[in-house]
Amino acid sequence: MYKIKNWRENTQGGKKRGWFSLIVGDFKIDNFSLVKGPEGDFIGFPDRSYEKDGETKWTPTVWIEDKKRRYAFQDWAKAELDKIIGVEPDPERGTVDDDIPF
Repeated sequence: MYKIKNWRENTQGGKKRGWFSLIVGDFKIDNFSLVKGPEGDFIGFPDRSYEKDGETKWTPTVWIEDKKRRYAFQDWAKAELDKIIGVEPDPERGTVDDDIPF
């Protein structure tokens, strides 16, 4: 069973609207994010920063390799967050009819 827990709204401004935890069975994965994008909100995976050639770079610490499953998870998570934070579903985005997000 998959659940979204601990929604934390970003009150500091910027592109990230907030963060949440994903519960997968007995596992808890923190720091997924809901990000404002040019084509609408999307789900950001947990990541960490590192320095390379004097620049700060970012890399995900959790990732779904299969693109179809990754997009299905993101659609599922976005729909669940819409319920939690009170956003009406976007009929243009379509629906996910699978209970398992990935």
